[in-house]
Amino acid sequence: MNQPVLGQVITTNVQRDAIHIAILPVTAYSPLSPGQHVYFCVAGNTEFVNGCPPEDAIGIVDPFLTYSVEKGEQCWVFMMPNTITGLRHEWTHPALEQESRAISEFWLRDFAAKQDGLSYEDMMQQLRADGSVVHHMDLNYEDLDEDGLIHHFKIVTGITLQDPYFRCAC
Repeated sequence: MNQPVLGQVITTNVQRDAIHIAILPVTAYSPLSPGQHVYFCVAGNTEFVNGCPPEDAIGIVDPFLTYSVEKGEQCWVFMMPNTITGLRHEWTHPALEQESRAISEFWLRDFAAKQDGLSYEDMMQQLRADGSVVHHMDLNYEDLDEDGLIHHFKIVTGITLQDPYFRCAC
């Protein structure tokens, strides 16, 4: 799978994707333009940035600004691609939330239906009360993991289950 490579033209067949960009709040040491390459201009200080040639840049001024940043004003700097050493960020968008919630509710209803005599409403109430699920003998414990019950319950309710467990109905 091809990963997006920013800062270069696209030369292979690619599809739309999403990327992480590390951003840092900084203070302009001089007037700066959106998208301008910048570097830390005071030795040992990561607060102040100034314009510089692209080869010396640690990042660029927020390219989505529609005006210049004046000296002393704060702005975001987008760090140069492939220069940070760790990042994890999960995002969502209002247009996706409703669809995601419907998918998770369907998954939870299906899961409850596979448990002998357990209604969706009873299962959700019990999970909220003590984090347990009543089940029958054919339970797949992999359904409890972070891609299953924990994940879908959080999407539907906004609640993160802490150490959920199954109780046998036998």
